[in-house]
Amino acid sequence: MSLRPGDDEVISKISSENHLLKQKIEELEKLNNELLESKKIYKSLVDLMPQRLLRKDKNNKILFANKAYLDELGLTLEEAVGKSDEDLFPRHFVEVCEDGDSEVMSSGKIIDVEEDHWLRGENKAIPVQVVKAPVENDEGEILGVQAIFWDITSRKKTEDELLLLRNYLSNIIDSMPSALIGVDADCKITQWNKTVAEMTGVSFDSAKGKILSDVFPHLNVEMEKIRVSIETGELRRKVKVPRYTDSNTIYEDITIYPLITSGIEGAVIRIDDVTDKVQLEEMMIQNEKMVSIGSLAAGIAHEINNPLAGMVQSSNVMSRRLKDLAMNANRKAADELDIPMEKIKKYMEKRGIIHMLENIDEAGSRVSDIINNMLSFVRKSEHNQSCQNLEDILDKTLDLAVSDYDLKKEYDFMQIRIIRSYDGNLPSIECDRTKIQQVILNILSNGAQAMFSSGIKKPEFCIRTSYDAVKDMVSMEIEDNGPGMDENIRKRVFEPFFTTKPKGVGTGLGLSVSYFIITENHNGEMLVESQPGSGAKFIIRLSVTGC
Repeated sequence: MSLRPGDDEVISKISSENHLLKQKIEELEKLNNELLESKKIYKSLVDLMPQRLLRKDKNNKILFANKAYLDELGLTLEEAVGKSDEDLFPRHFVEVCEDGDSEVMSSGKIIDVEEDHWLRGENKAIPVQVVKAPVENDEGEILGVQAIFWDITSRKKTEDELLLLRNYLSNIIDSMPSALIGVDADCKITQWNKTVAEMTGVSFDSAKGKILSDVFPHLNVEMEKIRVSIETGELRRKVKVPRYTDSNTIYEDITIYPLITSGIEGAVIRIDDVTDKVQLEEMMIQNEKMVSIGSLAAGIAHEINNPLAGMVQSSNVMSRRLKDLAMNANRKAADELDIPMEKIKKYMEKRGIIHMLENIDEAGSRVSDIINNMLSFVRKSEHNQSCQNLEDILDKTLDLAVSDYDLKKEYDFMQIRIIRSYDGNLPSIECDRTKIQQVILNILSNGAQAMFSSGIKKPEFCIRTSYDAVKDMVSMEIEDNGPGMDENIRKRVFEPFFTTKPKGVGTGLGLSVSYFIITENHNGEMLVESQPGSGAKFIIRLSVTGC
């Protein structure tokens, strides 16, 4: 076959085009091989990841999943592609799987959520952290959703353990009777246990982050010590700090513990209510003082008693010899001196000697009463003790106070309002009824005197009874609305011969004897709470044991 003119040129052009096509095909094959290699590398990389990777289309069909995700499903990639959540998971779990998908599709934003992920092969769910992002083409059109899942089982377990530990420690702190307050270096509150919340009426949530002095003004005076303790790292302690409330005085030990470990600056303030301890110490000191003074008083009483008895006896004999006109010995002596007894008697009366003798006899009786009170310090009488109802004793004593002549001479009990706040179900106590009445009358007498002398317009006594099952003791409180007393007087109120009454009005033995009747004769407790201007409250506790 012969070539026509121009065929060589066509053949050359076709050959050149074939060569270019071959080059293009080779380049495409190379690119395809590179793409396949890239896909292989990509798949091997994502399959090595412990996190689960997933890509879905708009219809919630799986486009791709890595090995970690496929292993959970128990499927190959070919088996998983094209399946939806409805095909793979329980019906009640599908909504959880699709949580956030619609938001990503509509907004195009990346979201981060925590959810449960169903392990199909193990038929259980595990907690996962999920980041979901949109799948977009070059034009920005959203084609589906892709997600990466982190198994946070260990983290959740750690968080649960930390939460459990935090709650455990919080319960320990809240169960402590001490008030515990944590502050940082700026004295802002970081910890606040239940005791402080009850003390202040402020919850931890309300107090957290606030300056301590703003939330707890009671500690204003301690703020400088707290700052110094934080700066120096030195523990500071202040004991028996009084805190005054509307009804009584509370004593507290305040300890400041600086925090200087692990780069944390701040302090923990511990407040312990030591009111009972302080009162017990005062009672012990008072008791020891009373015992020593009581022994001294008993010795003095015995020394005074003998000459006093002689004086009183001589006074009585003198009175009989001067006044008894019928006594033979008197008339015989008068006849021998030729002086009529009638004139002797008239002379004695005119000169006031008879009245003087009566004064001697009356003064002797008063001294004798004082001596008997002094001897009560060292006597323990149990002979007249029997089971009694305290509330009945109180009622009978109040009736006695209203009608007592000696009390009515000073103040009228009918003008005093009596508020009875009785328990009503008190167990009986073993006591000497007369002595307990003596104690109650003494307290009422002192309280009435204080209220009337200070001009209280509406004097009143509030009398309360209660039962302490822990101590197995019956408690009686007698509270007045009188002028009260300062701490110095309160501490000395049970001392023998101590009195705030005007000279000649009282001996200062009434409350001392009452104290010994309760503590020594009845093995009970007696104390007083008072503040100036807030009245006084006497508290008496008696044991139930024996009835």
